[in-house]
Amino acid sequence: MQWGTPSPRGSAAAPLPASGIILAGGESRRMGRDKAMLPTAQGPLLLHVARTLAATCAEVLVVDRPPGRYRHLGLPLVLDRFPGRGPLAGLHAGLEAMTYPYGLVVACDMPGLAPAVARFLVEQALAAERRGSPVDAVVPLRNGRPEPLLAVYARRLAPVAEALLEQGSRPLRALLEAPGVRVIWVDEADLRQVDPDLRSLVNVNTPAEWAAWQRARDSSG
Repeated sequence: MQWGTPSPRGSAAAPLPASGIILAGGESRRMGRDKAMLPTAQGPLLLHVARTLAATCAEVLVVDRPPGRYRHLGLPLVLDRFPGRGPLAGLHAGLEAMTYPYGLVVACDMPGLAPAVARFLVEQALAAERRGSPVDAVVPLRNGRPEPLLAVYARRLAPVAEALLEQGSRPLRALLEAPGVRVIWVDEADLRQVDPDLRSLVNVNTPAEWAAWQRARDSSG
């Protein structure tokens, strides 16, 4: 399949004019093996996440660290310019490379991402733009805390992210707290309207978490 178009099992709606950015540059220390290559029924987890994003976003990019471990998967690959600096560095690479004004960023270890959630978040940014009140980020909240690894970011934040990275390793929340950055915070109750169990926010960092995810998936049918 061509990346950026929906898979046969994806959403019937046309992809939105936005980029999907998968952060895959981590070292998977707690998992003990490469999280992006964990096996799913759709192939490696990274491919599963990419196919889900392709149901919603007109472009899908994978951010990896040099020299690039995932070229063999045939996904559009972007290399991190600040390897070892964490998710903010991956986001920066994606923002610089993406074609569209907004990108939905997702970690490669989020197997429960649903196309409906991806579409809901991207549409928040696009709707604000149409209203003439553009925002720089759309970020879900869970238990009152931001979930910046499943969020929409504007391409215009790339220089802001770069300035923060030039100061050293910084968390993603530093970008959201930067002066002048406009954020839509998505209440947990609103997100539950499209994802009642918040499965899209689940990430798997350890073998125990991966096993728990598989059990939950199997029990839900």
